[in-house]
Amino acid sequence: MADRLVAAHEHARAFYRQQLHRAPAPRRYLQSRGFDAFVRPGAGAPWYVGYAPPGWTSLVDHLTGRGFTHQELLAAGLATTTHDRRVIDRFRDRIMFPIHDHDGRPVGFIGRAAPTAGHGVPKYLNTPDTPIFHKGQILYGLGEQRARVAAGAVLVIVEGPFDVLATHLAWSDGDGPGCVGVAPCGSTLTPAQADTIAGLPGARRGVTIGYDNDSAGRTATLRAFDLLPHHLALAVAALPDGHDPADLATTSESRRTLRRAISGNARPLAQVVLDIELGRTLARHPDTLRFIETRLDLVRHLAARIAHLPPSQVVHLADYIAARTGTPLDVVTQAIIEILENAS
Repeated sequence: MADRLVAAHEHARAFYRQQLHRAPAPRRYLQSRGFDAFVRPGAGAPWYVGYAPPGWTSLVDHLTGRGFTHQELLAAGLATTTHDRRVIDRFRDRIMFPIHDHDGRPVGFIGRAAPTAGHGVPKYLNTPDTPIFHKGQILYGLGEQRARVAAGAVLVIVEGPFDVLATHLAWSDGDGPGCVGVAPCGSTLTPAQADTIAGLPGARRGVTIGYDNDSAGRTATLRAFDLLPHHLALAVAALPDGHDPADLATTSESRRTLRRAISGNARPLAQVVLDIELGRTLARHPDTLRFIETRLDLVRHLAARIAHLPPSQVVHLADYIAARTGTPLDVVTQAIIEILENAS
């Protein structure tokens, strides 16, 4: 069964790729965002960006014509059913990003609404869990970049497929493995994905977070802090305000900006986490730092976020908390000691 489902995805990947070459509007959209390298004929591997046409059964008709059954297409997540049990394409009028497992086999898709999509259409639609695809275990971009990962490329955790492709472009003309972007497939980072990242060769050189600087991105950054092991050098890309990695794919200069943001100007993850927690507290209670009791409550909260880290990191972060809150260092240190004593 698994081999048949993978084969169906291989045929679907080729079909969507062919459709992209016949669809001017999605091609122009990709080119306008700096992703022409993934559109040109003959330049698809290993990404195979494609396009799902708007017809109700375009892919279903194509694959059944090649011997696949409706049951196989439903099991693969390539098709779905209507209320009257008619089998139709799951993806319609979407730019398609094949998801490859960590061995490089196509096992699912991320579909991004095309520029021609109607109002109210969800921006992204992903393959559901199937016998060959479990979204909480696979990272988009890992299977496509196996050689660079094996060579020790630094991992950059980003939000979506365009961010992965932008990171790829930023290092496509450089020497050595550089950095590679990977993204959760339609969910926040999971423990299984964090374990996969921590076990990769490049993790010893560090892991960088490249999420959007918005509320959802900050929440995802906090989750990554909680899941990733802190013996690694964890950092956050210093992206320009209001930009994500995909915004920096358009020109050679913007790609250099992305490289600097990830590999030159990145900040320690723990410091960023403290800033997020501080910012959220002050947004809810602007007078927190004005009063001794509320300031001490905040210091205890921040201390609890970093007390479990390696001692060498805690020393520097205690200084950081003291400076950011205007609290004497010995007060911050005592708060950390109390947290550790209560936990023992």
